[in-house]
Amino acid sequence: MFSLCALTRLTWYFQLEHVLNSTHDEAGETASFESALIRGADGFLHPFGLPRDKNAATNHEFVRLSRQKDTLRTLEARLANLSEDSCSAQVIQSTLSELEDGTRSLLESLVGVRRSNVTDPLVQELETGLRLLDARLVDWRVRHPDTTPIRIDNSELYFRSRYTSSHVWPGKYFSNPNSRRQTPTLIAYCIALVGRVFEGASERGATFLLKMLKVFGHSLTMLGRGGDTLEQSNAISDIPDSISTLEKRMNLGISTVPYAVCPSCSCTYKPTYPVGSSQPVYDRTCTNRTYDGVCSSEMLDDLDRPLKIFHYYPFFDWFGKFISLPGIEQYGDKFCEHVSAHPENPPDKCDARDGSFVRTFRANDGGLFVADRGDEGRWFFRFHGDFFNVEGNRIQGATKSTGLLGLLCLNLPLNMTNDPAYIYIPGLIQGPDEPASKEAAHTYYLLPLFQDLDLAYTRGVTPFHSHQTYNQGKPWPYNRTHRIALAKAVMDLKAARPFAGLLDVSSHHFCFLCSCWHTSQLMRTDFEKWGIINDDSLRKGAALWLNAETEKERVRIEAVYGTRHSAMWTLKYWRPSEQLVPEPMHTFFLRVLQNFFRVALGLENPDKRKSRPHFRAFYHDFTPPPLPSDTSASGPKPQNPSTQILDDRIAFRDVYRIHQALSASSPSTNSDRNDYSKKLMNMKWVALLYVCNDLMLFPANRSALKWQLTVMVGQIQKREMVDVLVNWRRGKPTQELKWVYVDSSAVLERLHQAISEVTTPAWVGKPPPNVGLPNAGTLKADHWRTLFSIHLPLTLLSMWGKGSPLATPDAGEMSSVLETALWLSCALIIMTKDTLTTERRESFRFAYRQHILGLRKNFPGFFKPTHHLAFHIYEFMDRYGPLRNWWAFFFERLIGRLQRQPTNHQTGQLERTLLYGFNSGASFQQWLLRPDCPPLLKYCLNLLDKTYSYVNRGYTTGDRDDSLDQADEEQDNENISNLLKGHELPDISKWVLSTPPSSELLSMCGCHDLEKIRCFSRITAPRGFYTIPSSKAIGNSYLCFKDGDSWSAGQIQHIFDLGDGVIRMAIKRCVPLNLRARTDPFSTFFPRGFEAKMVSSAFKNKLEIIKQDEILGHIARWELRGEKLLY
Repeated sequence: MFSLCALTRLTWYFQLEHVLNSTHDEAGETASFESALIRGADGFLHPFGLPRDKNAATNHEFVRLSRQKDTLRTLEARLANLSEDSCSAQVIQSTLSELEDGTRSLLESLVGVRRSNVTDPLVQELETGLRLLDARLVDWRVRHPDTTPIRIDNSELYFRSRYTSSHVWPGKYFSNPNSRRQTPTLIAYCIALVGRVFEGASERGATFLLKMLKVFGHSLTMLGRGGDTLEQSNAISDIPDSISTLEKRMNLGISTVPYAVCPSCSCTYKPTYPVGSSQPVYDRTCTNRTYDGVCSSEMLDDLDRPLKIFHYYPFFDWFGKFISLPGIEQYGDKFCEHVSAHPENPPDKCDARDGSFVRTFRANDGGLFVADRGDEGRWFFRFHGDFFNVEGNRIQGATKSTGLLGLLCLNLPLNMTNDPAYIYIPGLIQGPDEPASKEAAHTYYLLPLFQDLDLAYTRGVTPFHSHQTYNQGKPWPYNRTHRIALAKAVMDLKAARPFAGLLDVSSHHFCFLCSCWHTSQLMRTDFEKWGIINDDSLRKGAALWLNAETEKERVRIEAVYGTRHSAMWTLKYWRPSEQLVPEPMHTFFLRVLQNFFRVALGLENPDKRKSRPHFRAFYHDFTPPPLPSDTSASGPKPQNPSTQILDDRIAFRDVYRIHQALSASSPSTNSDRNDYSKKLMNMKWVALLYVCNDLMLFPANRSALKWQLTVMVGQIQKREMVDVLVNWRRGKPTQELKWVYVDSSAVLERLHQAISEVTTPAWVGKPPPNVGLPNAGTLKADHWRTLFSIHLPLTLLSMWGKGSPLATPDAGEMSSVLETALWLSCALIIMTKDTLTTERRESFRFAYRQHILGLRKNFPGFFKPTHHLAFHIYEFMDRYGPLRNWWAFFFERLIGRLQRQPTNHQTGQLERTLLYGFNSGASFQQWLLRPDCPPLLKYCLNLLDKTYSYVNRGYTTGDRDDSLDQADEEQDNENISNLLKGHELPDISKWVLSTPPSSELLSMCGCHDLEKIRCFSRITAPRGFYTIPSSKAIGNSYLCFKDGDSWSAGQIQHIFDLGDGVIRMAIKRCVPLNLRARTDPFSTFFPRGFEAKMVSSAFKNKLEIIKQDEILGHIARWELRGEKLLY
C-alpha cells in the first residue's frame, strides 16, 4: 500500500510523463516544451502540474472517489445479478430499495466535490455510471412499483457504504446538545439564539453577542482572587465564536425544495439537479394544460431564477426529526394503546382519544387503522391553512396576503400538540395576492404535501432510528414502520372552500356536510331530516372539473356538484363530510356571536346605526329548485320543469326570485299591484310553472299538472300562472315582518358598566371597556367568547330580567329577545366545556335551535350560512371530542407570532425567512423542552414563554393568568438562588408564605405545630390559579364549591396543607340573599347552562375548610345595588 507521500510522488511522475509524451503535435512535428506545460491561475507555467492537483486535499479526494467508484461497481453488480425468474417479489423490492439508497448517497457525495485535473476523470466516470444505473433502476420500477415503506434517513450519518462497511455513525438528530456542557455555557447559547431566532438579529450581531458573552464570562471569573478554575475556563471556551457554528451545533437549520411557481396559473414545478450540483434547474415556460390550452407563461428571469417560488419543507424530513425527539414515539404509542383498550365509542368526550373517528378510521389494507396496527406506529394529524397580512392587521391601505400551511400531531397531549416546538409548517404561499380560487390554484401548493401524506398512509415510512430505538441500541436501523393519516382539516370558511376545492359559501352549495344546498334552506332547523352529503359525488365532480375541456363545461359541473379540483382528493380516504371541520372559532365566535351583537342587537356604534333590512311578510316552506344531479351534466333529459330549470341558469335564478316576491309585503296601491304583476311576468315560463306546481296552483278548468307529462309553452300562458300566484298571495299576510326594537344605546351603556364592574379571574381576557365603539379596535375571538359567556347575558338579565333591581321600563316587551340571546349564551357555554357528555351535546343543539327559532321570530330575515353550519358542530363533537382539540385559536396565535418575526418586507423573500425562522425557533424550543435540560435552563424556558406569550398551551389567548407577571421579585430571586445550587423546586414550593399562619386558621385545623403547617399564596387551578385575597388578582380568590346538588360561592382566605400533601382551603361562604318569595331574575337559565344567581355581598364570619377536589372553579362577581351580588 502506498503512503500519502508516495502517492503524491507517483502523481507528479504521471503528470511529467504526460508532459514529455505530449511534445509532438498531430502532424508528428515536435512542439515547444513550453506549449505542453500547464499555466496556472497565477500566470506561471508549472512543469510538474498545478499546485491544486498535487496537494494533500486533492489526493485525499482522489482516494475517496476511488472508493466511491468501487461502491458503484458493487451496486451495478448487485443489479446485474438480480433476476425476475429466480428472486421473489420481496427480495426484488428490498434489493431495489437498497440500490436506490446507495445511488442516492453516491449522488449526494458528488455535491461540492473538489474538482481538479486529477479528480475530474473519476467524477465524470461516476456521473456517467450513476446516470446509467439510475436509468436501469427506473426501468425495474416500471415493472415492480415500490410498495415498501419509505426510508427516512434521519441519522445524518457519514456515508460508509454498507457494501464496504456495516458501520454507521449516529448523527446530529440523536446527539444531546446538553451533553458534557456546563449550565452557564448553555445559558449563553440561549441568550444568543433568542436574539438570533426571536429578535431577528443579523449573523454579525448575534456573533458579536456571543463574543461579548465570552468577554463577560472572563471578566466575571477575574473577580475572584485565584482566577478562573478549569471548569470555568472550559465553560467559556465551549462558547463558539460565531452564531453559524452554534446553529450547526444545535441543528437549527432545515433543507427545503424550491418549487418554481407559474405567475399566471400558479402551477408548481419541482427543480432538477445536475449530477454533482446543488444548483436547481427549471423549465423556462409553464407547461400546465388547462381548458384554454398550454399556459406557456415565462417562469424565470434573465438569470434563470424563478419569478415566483414556493419553498416546501418535505414532510418526511420533518417527521424524521420529529420522531428523533425524546418521548415522541412513546406518546404516539400511548395514544394508540388507549384507543385499542377502549374500542367502544365513549359517551363522554374528554380529549382527542375519545373521538369516534380514531376508532372507525380504516387503514389501506381495510383493517382498523389503530386497533389492527400490529407493531407499527400509527399517527393522526390535523391540517390548518389560512391567509394573513404579513405586515399586521393594523396596517392601513394595501395589504399583502400570504398563505400559511400547518400540520399538528393529534397523538401528543394537547399542550404539546399546540406547542410551536412540535408544529410542522410545510411552507408559506407567496403573496401579495391569494391564488385564484376559480381556477383551483390552491391545489398546486398543497400537492407536494398531500402526495407525501398519501405515501405515508399507503406505504408507510420507516426512519433510520427513533429516539427510543436509538437509545435501546437496536442493532439494525429502519426496524419499525409508521403510517400517517390526515384526520381532519380545520380552516375558516374563507380558506376551507378554495383549499378543499368547494364553491364559495355564498353560493347555493353553501353546505358541504349535508343535503341542504339552496340558500332558501338557510332557515331550516329540522336537522333530523338533513341527511349527509355524498362524498363520492364530490370526488367524481372534482375529477370531471379537472378534465373539463371548456369553461362552459366547468361551470356546468360546478352547478351540479358544487366542487372544483383539490389536492386533498389525492388522499384515497378523504371524505369532506367527516374530515372538513366547520371550525368553531370562526364559525361560531367570529360569525354567529359577532353578527348577533352587531346586526340583531345593533350594538356596534348604535348612534349611527343603519336602517334595518326589509324582509318578508310571512314564512313559507317553498320547495327550492331541484338539486342538480349527474343527469343534468350529461345525457338525455326528460322534458319537465325540474330538468328544464337545471338547463337554464336564468330560470334557476328566477325560481328564487319568485319565492322572494311571493313572501314579500303585499302591494297596497293599484300601481304597485301592476308593477308586482309585471315583475312576475318577467320571470321565465318554466320557473313560473315550477312554482305553481309546487304550490298546487292551477288555472281554472285545468287539472293538476304532472311532471311526468310534457307541458308545452302554448298549453299554459304566463298570464294564467301569474294570476293564480297573485290570487294566492292575497290570502297571505300583507305587512312585512318587523324586527323587535332594541334600545341599543341603553344596552351598550349597561354593557360598558358590566365590563368595568364585573370582577373576573385574572386568566379571563376581558373585552375592551368601550366595546361597540369605533375606538375599541378589532375584537379577537376570545373577546367574543368572554362577552357572550359573562358580560352580555348579565347585562341583558339586569335590564330585562323579571324582578331585576336594575330592570328597564321595556323589560316586559323584551322577554323574547332576552331568551333568544340567553339561548345563544347557553349554547356557547355548553359547547366550550372541557368534557362533552352526551347530555351536553344534546343540550347544545337544543339551545342553539331555540336561538335560531328566536331569530326567526324577533329578527326575521337575519340568516347567514354560518347559522346553518354551526348546527354541524354537534356532529364533530362526537367525531373529534371537545372543541379545544379542533378549533383554530392556536393557529391565529401562530400567525401573530409570524407577523412579529422580523423580515425584509420583500415579497418572494420574506416567505422563506419566515419558514426558516419559525423552524429555527421550533428547534430551539425543542432543545429547551428536553427532559435532560438543567433546572436553570428550564427556568429560562419559562421566561421565554412569558416574554413571547407561549404559555397558552392548549387553550385560548385569554386562558393565561396575568398574576404570573405579578409574582414577587424577592420570591423569584430566591428560586433562582436555589436552582443555582442544583435544587429543582416543585411548583408548589415556590408559593410558600414566609409569614406564620393566623391563630384562627390554627384553631380551625386543631394544629399548633407551626413546622407542620404550610400556607401558600396560590396553587394551580384548571385555569390560572386559586389565590388568597390580593389587590393584584382579587378575582382569583372567588370560587364556587360543591354544596349538595348545587354550588355555593365564597372567597378563599387561606391555602394550606398539614404536611400530608393534601391541599386544603379555608373559605368564607357568601351569605344567602332573602328574595322574599321572589324569583331570582338571574337564575332563569340556570338549568340550561348559564349558572348565575344573586347572593348577599357579605361573607359569613366563620371559616370553612374544604379540600381542593371539592372546588368547582372560579366565579365572576358583580356588585349590584345595595348589598346584592351576582355570581
